[in-house]
Amino acid sequence: MYTSTILTLALAALTTALPTQKRQADDKYYGVSLYAHNTFTSGQEYTSPIPIEINKLTQTTNMSTFKLSFDKGVHINVDINAIECRAYKDAAGVVPGSAPFTVDSPALLSTPGNPVVVNSILCYVTETE
Repeated sequence: MYTSTILTLALAALTTALPTQKRQADDKYYGVSLYAHNTFTSGQEYTSPIPIEINKLTQTTNMSTFKLSFDKGVHINVDINAIECRAYKDAAGVVPGSAPFTVDSPALLSTPGNPVVVNSILCYVTETE
């Protein structure tokens, strides 16, 4: 009886683990890289990269920026022309901080030297032709 209980538990554990391992092997990362634009006190502009996973709200923790744009050279497993993003003022992604923006149309949040705070960003795939 003791042996059969151990055998049953071992088989149950193996059966449960196999689908999880297969699912993880099939998972792919889908993402883009955005730039947060800001200015030094001297007025010179600089950018900071922000990796964004598609369909996942990414928290940016009080990031100050006046413009968000795509890094056109960095996109993983997605057509960058089919991606749209939106910035949010809060970490939960409830209070919009920008209109939707794309690779061809960056988010202009304010004027240079007057950054606004962005706490999260969501990027997603739009319909393609």
